Amino acid sequence: MAWTDYKKQIVVGLWAAVFLLFAPSAYHLATYDLPESETIVCYPEYNSEYYGSAIYQESYDHLEEQFLARLADSSDPNAQLMSLLAATNGRLGAEEIDALAELSQRNPDNGFILVQLISACFEDVGHAACEDQRLSATIGQQPGNAAIWGELAMLRAHRNDTFGATRALQQAVAMPEFDDYFSLQIAVLDGAATSDDPWAKFNTVFRSFRYADSAIGHAIDYPPSSFCANEAGTNPAVEQACLEYGMYIAEQSNTNIGRMIGLSIQEVTHAAVGDSDGVAQIQTLLEEERQSRHTISRRSSSVVGLASYDASLAAYWVDNLIAVGESEALRLLNEEASQRLSDPAYRPCDPPGIRFEFPYFYYGDERVAW
Repeated sequence: MAWTDYKKQIVVGLWAAVFLLFAPSAYHLATYDLPESETIVCYPEYNSEYYGSAIYQESYDHLEEQFLARLADSSDPNAQLMSLLAATNGRLGAEEIDALAELSQRNPDNGFILVQLISACFEDVGHAACEDQRLSATIGQQPGNAAIWGELAMLRAHRNDTFGATRALQQAVAMPEFDDYFSLQIAVLDGAATSDDPWAKFNTVFRSFRYADSAIGHAIDYPPSSFCANEAGTNPAVEQACLEYGMYIAEQSNTNIGRMIGLSIQEVTHAAVGDSDGVAQIQTLLEEERQSRHTISRRSSSVVGLASYDASLAAYWVDNLIAVGESEALRLLNEEASQRLSDPAYRPCDPPGIRFEFPYFYYGDERVAW
């Protein structure tokens, strides 16, 4: 069967979803011995309805151009920010600081914009828009969000301002919530989908991998775990602030990566002060978290395949990503898929003979090549 560029995009996205979203972690996945699965999965290559629809008739590039244009032309500041993220594949840098600063000035109460400005400032700490006093004043106009203070804390640490970083972490845990804007980003991407894309919900998930920033409040350029590992051992105030911030993220984050990072911050902090009992306790929690995610991930590859055929299942997934966050949405998705599969009349696959035996798909006895 001939492959089109769009089909290749879908398969790449499918495997990205299986390995990046549902794996316990990139380096732990390879250590798991997954048994053969008898669960029927649907493989996009064999979806005649999908490829006979409007999405097949129009090129992927054209649909994506329409989607990006809707973001760029929107008057919604969140959509305008997502347009910047889309232009840089989800990673803003020094070149975007001016645009982010202007957008933040026009929308001083928008935390999503501010946290992206702080993140971009890591690449040009001397920029006028990145002055600490200016950023702190803008944070004062925000609803209480710990993620913004956490991002500012790491920018201060990046500037070797240990006292300021510690103070920002203390401010973070005093906030009423930790919002990494994951659900907001999904909602904006979903809202920009074109009306002639019948599989818009399914595509929203994969656009989130490409365009959304999943590390808000975790400061990829200088993560809290690095700061805490370097400073907690000699500074009791840093130790306490790091432990409290790690606990706060682990309890409040609605994403898998957020909870894991929160636990990791606690682990490195305990290690920095020589608390072996604390390290062991957190390692136990980390292993429980990995095993829990592993249990879900064993089935999730099949669920992703089902969602590529069942548009209503994809819509159920995206709507819950927006409403309750990544972790709970994944649990609900698996429950919903199980319920649908228990119905003998449910026949989502075409043909129904595709199965998944880690790490390959098979049609009959033939391994499906990509």
